[in-house]
Amino acid sequence: MVKVIMTVRSNVKRWWYAVPLALVLQACGGGGGGGSAAATDTSSAAALSGSGEVDSARLRSITGLTSSIASTSTAQWAQIGPISDQDAARFLTQATFGPTPADVANVKALGYTEWFKSQLAKPLPAQSYVSYFDMRNAEWMALPGGGGRAGPTDITDPIWRNALVGEDQLRQRVALALSEIFVVSLNDTCNPFGRGYASYMDMLQRNALGDFRQLLQDVTLHPIMGCFLSHVGNQKDDATTGRVPDENFAREVMQLFSIGLYQLNPDGTPVIVNGAPVPTYGPSDIAGLARVFTGFSWNCPSPMEDVCFTLGTAGSGPDPDKWIKPMVAYDRFHSTLPKTFLGKTIAAQDTASAWASLRFALDTLAAHPNVGPFLGKQLIQRLVTSNPSPAYVARVAAAFNNSKGNIGTTVQAVLMDPEARNTANALASDSFGKVREPILRMTAALRALDGRSMTGRFMVGWTPEPDRGLNQAPLMAPSVFNFFRPGYAAPGSLSAARGLVAPELQIANETSVAGYANNMLGLLTYGQGSIPNFGAGLNGVKLPDVYVDGQRNASSNWRTLTDTPEQLVETLNQRLMYGTMSASLRQDVLAVVKSITDPHPEIRQPDRFAKAVHIILTSPEFLVQR
Repeated sequence: MVKVIMTVRSNVKRWWYAVPLALVLQACGGGGGGGSAAATDTSSAAALSGSGEVDSARLRSITGLTSSIASTSTAQWAQIGPISDQDAARFLTQATFGPTPADVANVKALGYTEWFKSQLAKPLPAQSYVSYFDMRNAEWMALPGGGGRAGPTDITDPIWRNALVGEDQLRQRVALALSEIFVVSLNDTCNPFGRGYASYMDMLQRNALGDFRQLLQDVTLHPIMGCFLSHVGNQKDDATTGRVPDENFAREVMQLFSIGLYQLNPDGTPVIVNGAPVPTYGPSDIAGLARVFTGFSWNCPSPMEDVCFTLGTAGSGPDPDKWIKPMVAYDRFHSTLPKTFLGKTIAAQDTASAWASLRFALDTLAAHPNVGPFLGKQLIQRLVTSNPSPAYVARVAAAFNNSKGNIGTTVQAVLMDPEARNTANALASDSFGKVREPILRMTAALRALDGRSMTGRFMVGWTPEPDRGLNQAPLMAPSVFNFFRPGYAAPGSLSAARGLVAPELQIANETSVAGYANNMLGLLTYGQGSIPNFGAGLNGVKLPDVYVDGQRNASSNWRTLTDTPEQLVETLNQRLMYGTMSASLRQDVLAVVKSITDPHPEIRQPDRFAKAVHIILTSPEFLVQR
């Protein structure tokens, strides 16, 4: 189990002054770091021993510890026994952005299967990401002096809103997971074109529980992805000038979006031949596939002139919608040469047909036997546990294959699997679970603690700073490789020696751990996010838009609870930790709460509330999702 050890001053009565003096990240007792430069990725050739031979025991441990849980069908498991509060809260922690009392009651009443069906039936949010962005852009421009233009937080704020109060929790949780697999980033040079990123999120949520083949096509043709991985306006070979097609997207669509670096068995373990893992593709496959992705560019109104292909402008001038409309084919820029990749060949074309080439290529990728275990394991890691057993991966991959690539069915298999649903086994295991990524820590806290928004928009604002934010924000990964790699293991740690991975620790370091603690304290004592550029605020004072009920609401039940410390701590235990709080953590929280004795309730109550919650939110027990 990953542990975050925080050394603070021993005087618990003065704990709020104790900004961590030393922050040591460990995994099962070993030291670790968070920088990508020192990253260890056990999903790659890093599994090879120094001699170049593959240690078969290590390869087995890399892909997951052998499960002791008997294989049970998801349908059988979903109908077993009454669901306890703890069971329901664990399930919602995996399937949503955090449990609420109402959602726990709903899962207990419906059961897992019916809850899942109800989520599949939920409509998309009434307001799209593009319409929210356009609304905010109009509001900014209407400010005195022209105000400005909508920016990155006007794309990420509705992601937070949907996560915190959206009814289609499952879709939104999976959409966030997909945004960390099919990565585009606001940190890229495409950043000025914010409307396109809003459209990209609309596309992901539309496909989140749908067909993988359709998702792959929509990702491929989205102009933001075309900009991010440089295949928008990609042109055919030119022997005269020596020009060859851009290979960037061709490489990443295989490595990151579909089949991965190495051939996989159905259980996600690498295929080994002559002591080495077998690559899925090589340079010639990349070159052949790159020819497929030539001739696609901006969807201009008309006519489809050369200037439209290169610049996205037509005779009438720039098209304001070019960043939200799927790219289209310009056959005259498409390669007619043979295109060989993954053992398949598109023959030389007498007449260029970019669409025919694209359909063949995407069909080939979507049908590859690697897709089920490759995508399935990453969905398990994003939702449930970092180190699933091969048997777990195999069951999920089978669900993907048997449903012909339906993501909703695959997610159901992820969540209903015996390894996910057996609470007793999970809590007793020293390898089950995952470090909560910072985004999910924030959402879990706000949903559990009755988060509120002054505007109703939940404008969480700017969070990527490592020193005072979360060191993470939606759509702000540092590269196409996401915030963290699926196979990351903290260098030199005991968990890495055991073959365990902890992806989320790749963005954890001394600065970011302290920054998270400071950010949570700010949320609990002041609020979080943007100060709205409209409205009077609270008592005429401009305050951050997002806050927890016990902070600003004098009549909040949370305030009342603080005068019965044992009841407060137990309520927090159930809301934030599904009843798993250790006796030692309970004792620490109670000691702090009871040490605050100011006679004025307007001072004592919010102080007790904030400090009790802060200890929990920065504890290893909360930071690790079990």
